[in-house]
Amino acid sequence: MNFDGTLLARNIRYLMLLKGIKSETELANRAGMNQPTVTRILGAAGEPRISNVMKIAAVLEVDYWRLISNDLENQGSSASAQSSDITMSVEQIDLLREILVRIELIAERDHRSITAQQKAQITAAALATALTEGLKAEDLNDTMLRSALNASIQNSPPLSPA
Repeated sequence: MNFDGTLLARNIRYLMLLKGIKSETELANRAGMNQPTVTRILGAAGEPRISNVMKIAAVLEVDYWRLISNDLENQGSSASAQSSDITMSVEQIDLLREILVRIELIAERDHRSITAQQKAQITAAALATALTEGLKAEDLNDTMLRSALNASIQNSPPLSPA
């Protein structure tokens, strides 16, 4: 599945309206980001960093993978109702952050290009496995994460040397 910046921008604008966030500057301030970054994301200019999508998702109280993969406006009120049903503990949030950081580091170290959609899928699968097995952030295994990463990006091209 390819990343759709237009879908992401549309979802963010829709949820901003629902949450009463009146401007890009207000969203940027709440998310701890600079306003030009928010403007680029809302303008669907390229593929944003997943960490920025996660910051915006937190402000909008929705899971970040729903921002990039679902048409929330056409799902109507069920989308906002579902987004508030999910609660995570501090340990689970730490685990999620650690998984995301480690996946990005492994991809960079292996010179692999991964999309926001792939990061979301890998992170969700790794989080589910870690929670099922009762793992904490410090228990994460690079081999497990690299396997999930490789399974997701078998056909993606290597990053160009910088």
